[in-house]
Amino acid sequence: MSYEPIKNRLKQLTSKLNKTNHKEVKKELIEIQKQISSAELVSMHRANLRDAVGAIFEKVNAFQQQEQEAFENEALRNFSFLREKIVEAIDFTQQNLTDHDAIWHKLLEVQQHFRGTKLLSEQREQLYDTLQKLFDLAKKRRDAALKEQEKSSSQHFDKFDDEVAIVVSQSETADMDKAWSMLLETKDKVLNSHLIHTHRKRLLDKLQEGFEMVKIRKEERWENFAKASRENADAIREKLKLAALELDNNDVFSEKWELLLAIQQEFRNRKLEKEVRQSLYGQLQELFQRLKKEQNVDQAQFEEKADENYRYLKPMVEEAFLLARSTMEYRKAKAFLIKVQGEFKGRKMRSTEREKLYAKLQQAFDILNSKIDEHIASQNNKDKFDELE
Repeated sequence: MSYEPIKNRLKQLTSKLNKTNHKEVKKELIEIQKQISSAELVSMHRANLRDAVGAIFEKVNAFQQQEQEAFENEALRNFSFLREKIVEAIDFTQQNLTDHDAIWHKLLEVQQHFRGTKLLSEQREQLYDTLQKLFDLAKKRRDAALKEQEKSSSQHFDKFDDEVAIVVSQSETADMDKAWSMLLETKDKVLNSHLIHTHRKRLLDKLQEGFEMVKIRKEERWENFAKASRENADAIREKLKLAALELDNNDVFSEKWELLLAIQQEFRNRKLEKEVRQSLYGQLQELFQRLKKEQNVDQAQFEEKADENYRYLKPMVEEAFLLARSTMEYRKAKAFLIKVQGEFKGRKMRSTEREKLYAKLQQAFDILNSKIDEHIASQNNKDKFDELE
C-alpha cells in the first residue's frame, strides 16, 4: 500500500477517535503499523506515518487511562457499599442468632448485590471471603439447631403419634360430629407444635385418613337420609293428594281440619331434605289456606243467615212475651209459644243471640205457666166454695 492511502486512513482514525471507540481504533492502529512495516516507502514518508501512529496511540492511551481511573473509582465506591452491607449482615446475625432462616435470607440479599457490580479482583476476593465465612457460620449454626430440633421433634412425635392413632380409630365408630371435632382439634395441635416438616407431615397424613373415614361415613349417612327422604316424600305426597280430594268431597269442616293437622304432624316425624320439605309443606299450606278460605265463606254465609234468623225470631219472641203477660186465653197463648219455640229448631244463629231470645221465650213460658197455675188454683177454690153452699 502506498503512502497517501495510509496517511488518509490515519486522518480518518484521528477524526473518529473518542472515549467509546478507542479500543476499536487501537486494533486498527496495530493493523496499520503492520502495513507501514511491509510497505515500500521512502524513509521520510515512513517516519511521518510512524509519528502519526504514535500520536494517535498517545490519545488512545489517554482514553484508556481515563477509563481505568473511572473503573477504579466506581470499584472503590462499590467496595465501600458492599462492606457496609456485610457489616449490616454481621449485626443482623448477632441480633437474630436463633432465627436461622432470616439470617440466611439476609446473607443471600448481600450476595445478590455482588452480581454485576464492578470491583477490583482483590476487593472482590476480600469481601466475598468474608461473606463466605458468614455463610459457613450460619450453616453450622443452622445445622446444629436443626439437629436439636430433630431430637425435640422426635419426642413430640412419639406423644402425638399415639394421640393421632386413637383419634383416627375413633373416626370409624364415634359420633361423626364429635369425631370431626376431635380430628380438627388434634390437627391444630400438630400444626402449632415444635415438629420438623417430615414428622408433621406424617402425623397430618394419618389424620387425613381419619378425615376421609368421617367423610365416607357422612356420605353413607347422607345416602341413607336421601333414600328415606324420597320414600317419606312419596308417602306425604300421596296423603296430600288424598287430602285435596277429601276437601272437595267432605262437608264436615272439623274432619278436614283434623286431616290436615295429621299430615302436618307427619312433617315433624319424618326425615326430609330441606328443599323437599319446603316444597311439600308449601303444598300443605295451600290446602290449609284453601280450607280457611272455605271456612271464611261458610262463616260469612252463617253470619248472614244468623242475622236473618235473629231479625225473624226477635219480633216473634217479643210478641210471645207480651202475649204471655197480657192474655187470658191461656191455651191459645201456649200454643203460640210452642210454635215460636219450634221456630228455633234447625236455624243458624249466634249462640249469644240464641240464648238471649230463648231465655226471653222461657220467661214467657214461666209467666204463662204461672198464670195458668193461678187460674187453676182459683178455679178449684171456686168449686169448693160452690160445694159448701
